[in-house]
Parts: sequence; C-alpha cells; structure tokens
Amino acid sequence: MTERQDVKDYVDIYCAAMLPGGFDIRALVQDAESKFGIRGIGHVLAGRFLQGPVSTSTLRMREPISDAELRQFFLETARIWIAKSVDDSDHV
Repeated sequence: MTERQDVKDYVDIYCAAMLPGGFDIRALVQDAESKFGIRGIGHVLAGRFLQGPVSTSTLRMREPISDAELRQFFLETARIWIAKSVDDSDHV
C-alpha cells in the first residue's frame, strides 16, 4: 500500500483486522520496518489511511462492507497512529 492504493488492499487489511483475534496492523508495520531496515512505513501508511479507499462498488465480496464503514476504520486507525507518534516524540 505504500506504492499503490487499490481498494482491494484496504478491504484485505480491514477484513484481516476484523477477524476474531485479528492482527495488530501497527505491530506488523513495525516488524516490517525492523526486518527490512526501512523506517517510516507507518507514516506513509497513515497518510494513505487518511486519504481513505475509493468505492468498493467494483469489488465482488462475500460479505458487503459499506464505503463509510471502511473509511471510518482507516481514519480512526490513522488518528490512533498519529496520536501515538506524537506521544512517542514527546518522550524523546
């Protein structure tokens, strides 16, 4: 998602996060940054999340997800990440 913004990528992340025992997106990003020695992926993704996905109307899904529900999830996720980032920088 750092280089492209396909709506299906947003839906995949949303669905995985909503599964019982779903994964922590922020923890996965931090793991990827550590593994590949790349910093800032979380900041790029937060920006993408703030922009939000385009309409899901082009996708065939087993369980429909409203565009509003998807946008709300990613906006809230970005807000949490940004707040956490600001809190972390205050303690440096």
